[in-house]
Amino acid sequence: MPRIGLVAGGGSGVVGCIGPALLDAGYPLSVHAAAREDVAALLAAGAAWSPAPAALVQGCDLLLTAFATPADADALLAGFDGAAHAPPQHLLVVELGTLAPREVQALAVRLYALGIDLLDVAQVDLAEGAAGGIGLRAGGSAAAFERARAVLSLIGADVRHVGAIGAGRVVAGCHRIVEALTVEAVAEALTLARRLGADAARVRAALAGGFAASHVLDVHGTRMLSRAFAPGLMAGTHADALGVVVDEAHALGLDLPGSALVAQQLNALVGAGDGALDSSALVKVLERMAGESR
Repeated sequence: MPRIGLVAGGGSGVVGCIGPALLDAGYPLSVHAAAREDVAALLAAGAAWSPAPAALVQGCDLLLTAFATPADADALLAGFDGAAHAPPQHLLVVELGTLAPREVQALAVRLYALGIDLLDVAQVDLAEGAAGGIGLRAGGSAAAFERARAVLSLIGADVRHVGAIGAGRVVAGCHRIVEALTVEAVAEALTLARRLGADAARVRAALAGGFAASHVLDVHGTRMLSRAFAPGLMAGTHADALGVVVDEAHALGLDLPGSALVAQQLNALVGAGDGALDSSALVKVLERMAGESR
């Protein structure tokens, strides 16, 4: 059974979920955080405290991280205090944060130079049931994926290897595009139905029986009608993720007009103080634009 290290905090809630799952499964777990109190629950549950990244790295086979920005990765690497230059044999870093594809690829190059392998893992929402679930999409070598598969399966109902480093983030970005634009389409359709005097609930049910059927129509459409906007995927989180996608496309000279439009609308939702609502609350932006007050 591999020894696992966990850097708490960063760019993904997945890291916070996986700690208890690892302990419940009997994995030896060491943790590090900027403040010890941030991982007090894990320590009380049996995790060991590592006072510095260097100690954490030297004591584990698998290191789980969640970087929100390249600066987060820089801080950890700098904190190795030389340990990264002599890492444990076969150390694998499993990065679960929100770095863009190019950023995680650059991190991989730096780690490879130190003899450290990297697997980039991104989260997607699954369509099974209204509550959904977590799917994990991994980029990296097939060997690295197989080493991490058992651990990832503790939190992901659907864990897949999707290609080389960066591919996990690419899949996640594409997932957010399709999800966001479909939410926008459903919000527009239901807003139009109401303005034309139709029963929006019956319109949604009728669409669900045709080619326009989708999980977003089923789940988010129902949330829009019932005004039940408890997340789900928070609008602020979706706005950040879609913003990364738009920025990445811009760096490539690629125009994604639909994504850019919905990103602006999600940002408007966040600016109105609704960032903690489910992303289906995007309908509120359209309603405000239409002069409706609901």
